[in-house]
Amino acid sequence: MLAFEADIEEQQDSYTIIKESSRVFEGTFLGWALINDTETNFTKFVTKNEKKILVTPAHLLWIKRDSSTPLVRAERVNVGDMLPIMNFDDQSIQWEIIREKKNVVEPGAYDPLIIGENKDDVGDCLVTGDGLVVPIYATGTGVSPIDDHKIFINYIRSLKSLEEDFPCLFNNSLDGSTQNTLVIAQLLREFEMEFQTKFKDNPELLEDEKFPDTFFELLKEKYPDPNSNKLRQIIALCPKFENEIKPSE
Repeated sequence: MLAFEADIEEQQDSYTIIKESSRVFEGTFLGWALINDTETNFTKFVTKNEKKILVTPAHLLWIKRDSSTPLVRAERVNVGDMLPIMNFDDQSIQWEIIREKKNVVEPGAYDPLIIGENKDDVGDCLVTGDGLVVPIYATGTGVSPIDDHKIFINYIRSLKSLEEDFPCLFNNSLDGSTQNTLVIAQLLREFEMEFQTKFKDNPELLEDEKFPDTFFELLKEKYPDPNSNKLRQIIALCPKFENEIKPSE
């Protein structure tokens, strides 16, 4: 599977991928960032050359609209906008017009995490078999695409040491199967859901989340909070990590 990495920048009231900063590499599957096995609403797009993509309405797509190339929630992408297509011969990006958009319901949703062979390979866009370049990010947690990008890069680049110290964070469940979401991904998502309303007034929370060391210190502070029961349940999925985070009695 090909993965695509590029920086993200803010432009007026939107965000965009900086194509000039992009790198393409062969990716391998690390685990699931999210698994939802219930019926899920999706938005389906079909391009003029019959390339298809199915994403949740809150998922961010990289599009071309007029002369701009913003990241836009899928539900706000329109017929006539264009999606990025990778030319496999020279890895250049071309744009293909969307001819159809419709809402569909599917049995579940799955978000894979793809990494490269070394710590500098951080695949925050996936390249489908048809060549569609699809970002891994979505909205709804109070974290901007730029901050999501920084969090993803920092954790992937710390992957080796994190796996050595706390391998159970990279299990998908207590038995280590691949049928559930990675524990580390569950922790980050639950933290963002629990504290998203506080990010604006407490930007240090988001800054601390961006780096594993400061995030783990933050979890130590939040562990005794009676309102953080779900966080404690997720931490308990990794007993070695729980011993590190849990206050001494």
